Amino acid sequence: METNTFKKLKNKKQDNYPEYLIVHHSMASENQTVQSIENYHLDLGWEGVGYQYLINFLGEIWKGRPEYYHGAHCKEQGMNTKSIGICLIGNFDKKLPTEAQIISLKALMKDIQARYNIPNNKIVPHRHFAPYKTCYGSRLADDWAGDLIELSIKKKEMVCVPKALIQELARYIKT
Repeated sequence: METNTFKKLKNKKQDNYPEYLIVHHSMASENQTVQSIENYHLDLGWEGVGYQYLINFLGEIWKGRPEYYHGAHCKEQGMNTKSIGICLIGNFDKKLPTEAQIISLKALMKDIQARYNIPNNKIVPHRHFAPYKTCYGSRLADDWAGDLIELSIKKKEMVCVPKALIQELARYIKT
C-alpha cells in the first residue's frame, strides 16, 4: 500500500544513500492510522509522512516515502539522507508490537538489508541517534530489531512458528 506522500514523491531525484535502518514507534494508540500520521506530518509543514515505511497493528506495510528519497524521521547526525525509517504504529513504552507487526518488520528489514548490504549492528532504534527519545519503545532493548534478523538466521525453523519467535525474543524485552 502507498501513502499519498509516496505517490507525490516517487519521481524525486535520489538524495538518500542508506547505511542504517532506523526503527521507530508512533507512540500512539493502536487506533492510530497511517493517514493520521501523514496528516500530522503535513500539519508540521513537511512534504508528507517522514518515514519510508509504516507498519500498522495488522502487519500491513505502507510505503511512506521512496527509499531513495530523504526521510524526515531522524535529523540527528544527518541520518535522514543515510537511512531508511520504519515506523511501527503503537506505543511500545506501554505495550509490545503485535505478532503481525514483528513478522512484517522482520521480512521488510531482511529485504532492505539484502538490497543495501546493511549489517545487523546498523539496525537501530531512533533513540540510538536521539537519546532524548524512547523510540522504538522503552519496553524493547536496543538490539531487539537487529536480533530479529540474527535469530531467524540462527533458527530458521522459527520463521514458521511466530509464538516460538516471541518466546525467544522475550529475553530482549525490558520489563
